[in-house]
Formats: sequence, C-alpha cells, structure tokens
Amino acid sequence: MDPAEISDVLNDLLSDLEDDNQFMDDSDNDPDYVNNPNNSEDSEVDEGEEEPVVIARPGNEEYGEWTDIDKIPDIDVFCEDSGVTDVSELDEHSTVLDFFNYFIDNDLLCKIKHETNLYAQQQLRKLRATNKLTAKSRMNSWKAISLEEIQNFLAISFHMCIDKKPQLVDHWSQDPVVSCNFCQTS
Repeated sequence: MDPAEISDVLNDLLSDLEDDNQFMDDSDNDPDYVNNPNNSEDSEVDEGEEEPVVIARPGNEEYGEWTDIDKIPDIDVFCEDSGVTDVSELDEHSTVLDFFNYFIDNDLLCKIKHETNLYAQQQLRKLRATNKLTAKSRMNSWKAISLEEIQNFLAISFHMCIDKKPQLVDHWSQDPVVSCNFCQTS
C-alpha cells in the first residue's frame, strides 16, 4: 500500500471523527476533577469492603514475559502541557499521514512487531511444553510478522472503521454489491 492510499484512509477516518465529540475529555479544565479510581461517587461498595482494582498487567520486564500477578503501577501526576507541543515538523501543509507518523512512529510500530512475535513464541513454547499443540493447529505455521504486515493491519483496521459492512467477511467479498478492493489488495 503506498503512502497516498494510507493518507486517503486516514483523511476519511479523521473527517468522520471531527464531528464526533463523544470522546472529548475536558477533565484537564475542570478544577474539581480528581482522578481516584478507588473513590467513585456512584460506587455501591460497603464502607468496610474494598472494591477490587482491575489493572493491566505489565509483566515481568526482566524476562519479557506476561504474568498473572496484578501490579499496581506507580504513576506520577502529569503536570506538563498536553497536546502537540513540538510541531516543528508539522505545518498547515502537512498531510494526515504526516500527523499519523508524528504520533505512531516507526519505533512504536517496531515495538508492536517485537511484542507480537515475542508473545507468539511464548504461546508456542507453552503449547509444546503441555503437549497441547495439535498437528492441525494454525500455530504450527506461525511465521514472525514484519513491519509491513503491522502497517497493513493498522490500515485495514482504520479502513474497516470507516467503511462499515454488514459482516466482517464482506470486506474481502467478491460480490460487487459489498466488495472492497482496499482490503483485498492490502
């Protein structure tokens, strides 16, 4: 997929989102806002009971593996300016693709690729160790994904958000009524 096609997809996505303010968060402008996940006003938990905190598990960085142990992160309070503050690379002539690359740069895509391949290796190891990997399993044919495959996946995901179809498989359909050449060629 060439940069012009990616730019067209992102332009369509962003134009749809401009009219949609449901995701606006103005908590930075609210002087009474306090971010405390353990103290919800509409909580129905008894005074003596503590509500369990559900937190994403960052895993064991030393070994690069995910764990089932909850770890409450120590997050500093963010006090800096928010938004795009260094726009030296971007101006009024920048394309949607330029803005996308500003936030989702090559380093992030490489990290996604690395973590995806690492997770697949760990799952394969676990399945083989427990003899749960059958001969007909798709995991037997796993190949490490490339950066281009990650980019194509993101492009197709964005496109599917814009071009809604009755069923997921319709994005790859040969039927001219619902067909989409974009997903078939990516």
